[in-house]
Amino acid sequence: MGENIFERSIDLFDILANSLESSYIFMFDIKSGKYRWSRAAMEYFNIPTDKDVENIHGDASYALLRAIHPDDLAAFEEDFEKVVRGETDMQNGEYRMLNRYGTYVWVMCRGTVLRNAQGEIVLFAGAMTNLGHTGKYDATTNLKNIYEFRSDLYKLMYDMKEKGQRVGIMMLGIDGFGRVNEKYNYLFGNNVLRSFGRQINEKKDEAMEIYRMDGDKFACLWPGATKEQLRDMFHVFQETAQHATVVDGKEVPISISGGALFYPDNGQDIEMLHRNLEYALHWTKKNDRRNLGFFTKEILEESLREIEIMDELMDSVRDNCRGFFLCYQPIIHNESGELYSCEALCRWMDKNGRRVPPMEFIPLLESTGAIVDVGNWILETGLRQLSEWQKVRSEMKININVSYLQFQHEEFMGFVMDMLKKYKVAPECLVLELTETCKIVDMDGLRTEFKFFRDQGIHVALDDFGTGYASVSTLKELPIDSVKIDHGFVSQLPKNQSDRHIIEYLINLSQKLGIEVCVEGIETATIRSIVQSYAPDSLQGYYFSHPLEAEEFFAKFVRL
Repeated sequence: MGENIFERSIDLFDILANSLESSYIFMFDIKSGKYRWSRAAMEYFNIPTDKDVENIHGDASYALLRAIHPDDLAAFEEDFEKVVRGETDMQNGEYRMLNRYGTYVWVMCRGTVLRNAQGEIVLFAGAMTNLGHTGKYDATTNLKNIYEFRSDLYKLMYDMKEKGQRVGIMMLGIDGFGRVNEKYNYLFGNNVLRSFGRQINEKKDEAMEIYRMDGDKFACLWPGATKEQLRDMFHVFQETAQHATVVDGKEVPISISGGALFYPDNGQDIEMLHRNLEYALHWTKKNDRRNLGFFTKEILEESLREIEIMDELMDSVRDNCRGFFLCYQPIIHNESGELYSCEALCRWMDKNGRRVPPMEFIPLLESTGAIVDVGNWILETGLRQLSEWQKVRSEMKININVSYLQFQHEEFMGFVMDMLKKYKVAPECLVLELTETCKIVDMDGLRTEFKFFRDQGIHVALDDFGTGYASVSTLKELPIDSVKIDHGFVSQLPKNQSDRHIIEYLINLSQKLGIEVCVEGIETATIRSIVQSYAPDSLQGYYFSHPLEAEEFFAKFVRL
């Protein structure tokens, strides 16, 4: 009889399935094991189209149970067996199922049974509702998600307050994770997150719970943890990241930074704790990368100040770069001691008249992409000033710093040529310096842009040579006219023989390749004398002059 009911119900089932394309409805014959799924369910969860199977523990098990997350399988089987055994007429549960895109989504399963006159179960039918990724677990890593983090933290705050104990809270962030997505793709990046999440979940202390937060961040709740325990666990996770993150069969070494705090010491409510935790991680990434930083009052003050600066900075950019101005520092010819060029340096003054150091506002401009607008303003302002100075010194040149983000911008090449034409400045009088503030992702694209500028007669320089990306290998990768040796190699020259050897090597290598060399950081007569002996092309530093505003620079270096 059960089979007859199942067969007679197929037509009605198909009508419903076709009219409810977005619902995952099912019908299962308990006795025969025959089942039916809507087309939407079979397509989304890759369920085989075979309609008839022998029993739930055979092919049907393969068809359905293979899609359920291993951690939820026992719960699903227990719920279903209660229906089969007649202990309940309703199935009501939430499980993770693997969709056709390779990620788990939460589904809410609601089913009910139909009995015959003898009270025997002959049909089990119902529907699954896709809850997406808003359930308890993150679809990429299968760790608890940010919503569960906040929920569990709330419960712990109550429990620990009653016991008079602290809760240790730690947040991890993968350093430079955006470059992983840019270099490979987002699917690869998700695999990195999944692998790292699985590894640290295996390494964690039993009393600790790990959560996937936004982006590349993970959080940990550890009731009763001490500062030393959090620090030790962070180092375990750091070691894991460097050696055990495996994607597609190969190790992908990554590094992590962390921020940590305690309840109730560093916050009395969830919003404050979550905010301060983010501040602690951000501070560590900026000041002590690859380590664990603990939240302090000073970090809070610095973070709030940074937010204030960011808001005012964006207002300035929107208001035609109000508050920005340029200073100029001379670049001196090594042999003649005469003015060789000048470097335009961006400065910014806040609404209270305070000059904000470039190391504070430049990273904020780059993090928001506003460096493109400000960079264009710098270029136009510098060329406008140069055109005025060339009326007195026709041979004057100018060096202008350009962020990698600007070089990436599709309109940058055209903008540079338009500005040269607008202010009647010869291309050979402009030097574009690539700064080291951003990591180069597309070396081929940058090489194409450099070649374009050089073909137009514009000089291209590599700033901070010898550090970061600006290494010796880059000389082979990019067509450049000159390098500027970082001042970090210069300050200890009088007492550091190793730095002398490095300076001499970098100068000799560059010049043999036909690349001019400027040495920065010349602050004393002694340093100047030592550097001069290695015969660079030009020198720059406080020994000659601090950066000056246009009027003062003109009076001191331009006016004949």
